Amino acid sequence: MAIAVDLTVETIPTNCSGWAELIVKEMSSASDLTDAKNRAFKILNLLEKSAARSSPDEKSKLNKVSRLSRSQMLLYYVIL
Repeated sequence: MAIAVDLTVETIPTNCSGWAELIVKEMSSASDLTDAKNRAFKILNLLEKSAARSSPDEKSKLNKVSRLSRSQMLLYYVIL
């Protein structure tokens, strides 16, 4: 089980829609709830690493993305 989208430094999402697209792709590729949770964990870790390399302005934007991402993942779990 790996993240379905190949993520390199050049392909890490840089905006809300990019992160949302990544989340949707990953959750759609999950085979079961455990797989979805593991994928969500990897995405959130990637988001944290991305934020650590950001400027203060970018960190503020990524903070917003993180809140939205967590909300999306929670909704996905509720739908399952």
